[in-house]
Parts: sequence; C-alpha cells; structure tokens
Amino acid sequence: MAPTIDVAIVQFRPRKGDYSANVARIGALLAQVDSLDPRPQVVHFAETAATGYFVEGAVRDLAVTAGTMARDIDDAYRAATASPRTIEVVVGFYEKWRDTLYNSALYARIGAGDPEILHVHRKNFLPTYGLFDEERFVERGHELRAFDTPWGRAAILVCEDAWHSLSGTVAALDDAQLIFLSSAAPARGVWPREDAVPGPASVARWERLVRDIAEEHGVFVTFANLVGSEGGKMFPGASMVMGPRGDVRARAPVWDEAILTATIDLGDLARARSDTPLLADLRTALPHLRELLDAVDTDHVRPPVEWDAAPERGVEPHPIVVAERGASARSNEGGPTTAGSIPTAPAKSASWSAANRRGAPLPRSRSTRRSWSAGSSRSSGTRCSGVASTEQSLASRVASTRR
Repeated sequence: MAPTIDVAIVQFRPRKGDYSANVARIGALLAQVDSLDPRPQVVHFAETAATGYFVEGAVRDLAVTAGTMARDIDDAYRAATASPRTIEVVVGFYEKWRDTLYNSALYARIGAGDPEILHVHRKNFLPTYGLFDEERFVERGHELRAFDTPWGRAAILVCEDAWHSLSGTVAALDDAQLIFLSSAAPARGVWPREDAVPGPASVARWERLVRDIAEEHGVFVTFANLVGSEGGKMFPGASMVMGPRGDVRARAPVWDEAILTATIDLGDLARARSDTPLLADLRTALPHLRELLDAVDTDHVRPPVEWDAAPERGVEPHPIVVAERGASARSNEGGPTTAGSIPTAPAKSASWSAANRRGAPLPRSRSTRRSWSAGSSRSSGTRCSGVASTEQSLASRVASTRR
C-alpha cells in the first residue's frame, strides 16, 4: 500500500540579511509545526529563507556550508521545543561549497541525533533580466537528480529551474514522486484578470507552471514562495500543493504569512499515470530522443539553409549557419520579524483578508478533497491574452520582409 505524507509549507517574511534571526524564526516555526495534528513529516520553506533574496554582494558574507545550515536549524529547533522529534525540512539558503557560492536548497532530517543531509540542490538557471542579476553573485549548479527519503523519492527545484520544462522532466525520469519547488518570486502584473486565481498575474503564471510539471509527469509538486518586501519588491506568497492530475490540493494566502498543510497519498500517482501515461510514453521514446539530441549536438557546422529557393532579382540569399559546438550563448534571461509561535487559521482557497502584519501569527490551512476539486475548477479557466495580436503582428512583419 502506498504511503501517505503529511507536509507543511511555511511562507514567512525573512529579515533581509539577518541569518541568525531567520534561523531562530525557522526553529520556532518548526516547533509550532511539531505540535500540529496530524504532525507533518516534511516542512518546506522557500528559496533563500535563511537570509532573504535580494542581498546581492552580501552573499559572500551570508553563505554557509550545507552542514552548517543543517546544524544551525537543528539547534534552533531544539531550542524552541522541550521535546524535539525527528522532522524533515527543505530550506533555501546561500551556500558556500568548495570556495564557490550557490543559491541552494537542502533536504535534511533533524531533531534526533546529529542532523542528516539527504540532498543539496544548487540552482541551475540564474535569472539576469528585469529586476534580477543573480549570476553576478552566485554560480550555476550543474546537476539535477532525485534522491531517496524514508517515505519515497523526491527532487528539488529552485525558482527559474521550473521555467525550463526539461527540469521537471529530468526529475520525473529519475523517479521523483514529489518535487519540492522553492521560490523567491516577486509579484508582477496588476492588471485585471478573468481567472479565479487570487493575487497579481504572476501568481496565476506560477500556478500554470506548477500545474504543467505535475500534470505532464504525474507527480506531486509543493511550491513554497517568500512573502513580504525587500527594497520595494513585494513577494506575494501564494504557496500551493499540486496533485498529479494538475489539481490544486491546497493554496496559501496572498501577501500574508501562513502555514499550509496537506496530506499527500502517493497512491494517487499510479492512478494518475494510468489515466494519462505520458511519463511512460516518454521513457519508451527516450532512445530515439537521445539520437535526436546527438544529431543536434554535432561537431560540424551544418549546411547553409536558404529561406527561399528563388530569391528576389538582384538580392543575394542569406544562408543561416548554426554555430559550431562549444559556442555558448548566455541567457538573456523584509523588514524585521520576531521569532515565536504562530497560531493557525482555517484555509481559504480564493481570497484572503487577514491583516498583513509583519511578524503576525501565521494562519494554518488544511485542505480537503472537496476543496481540491473546487480549487481545480476555479483555476481551469486561465486564459492567455494577446496571442492573436502577436501572431498577426509577426505575420505582417514577415510579409513585408518578403515583399
């Protein structure tokens, strides 16, 4: 019989650049989660929860080794509870490893004996566009793999990793049953929307990303996002749990701190994959897909390609030549809080009106199967505007070029 897992996602406002205060707060929150019924086995925190995200050059002073991070969280948890018990945590932090800095997330077991690190994921895709300049301060990770836990097999993605569909595919092909997606995604897009997803447009976009990963591969995804503000940039929270059919199982509030809990039945994976065997189809096609990738990744320059067999009179054709292998292109790609207990509150799936108070108790959300289906139906009407006008504009530009 497939196991069930009780998980908790904690979205809170880290104090920017204050590692000690944030670790103490994480310990207090773990102590609170420890008292819940049912007691979560795994607690998921967001990207850079230990320091805040926009610390820029201070990364070199705030980065710690994974061993230090696990020990400090273990110490903070033990200090916050009289009777610590084993609990598993996913925490985002700036990592120093082999004298190199990374944006990482670790999975560790703490609370009984020495802390045990089961896995560390180093963010592969570093945004350097818009308000982001992450690659100035940390290096890219170059691995993505699943790992074993006491309850099954998991994988970790960090923020932009999820925007590249291949990341979820690699994790699923490595037999991940649950993907922990940690993010520090600022809110963007205040225009009116016709979908039922609460919050700014970026929240709906993230929900589509999480849904696509879960539904295409038949996996569970927990999404933990920061909340609060850093230097005028607002993090909306809106963490969620997504089922293997692309169904929203639980949704945290927008703008407010919260503890979101849900029970995950891993037996749902077999049922979802039986109805939609996309992952099995992908495994079957892998040998052929590898041949296609090898054909793309060749050592020679490909033959020139002409758009038109008969160019206009007096105009020389402009062949397109693919660069040789090895020619790489670069991708163009809050305030003070206090540690302490956090009371819980009933979940709301569509709108949240709790006061946005810094350091206020985090409401707890508890999902039910009725709310799962309701959340899924409300979010099924997501639309993407502007596609037709973009296609028409592109078509007119091509037509004028050919004339």
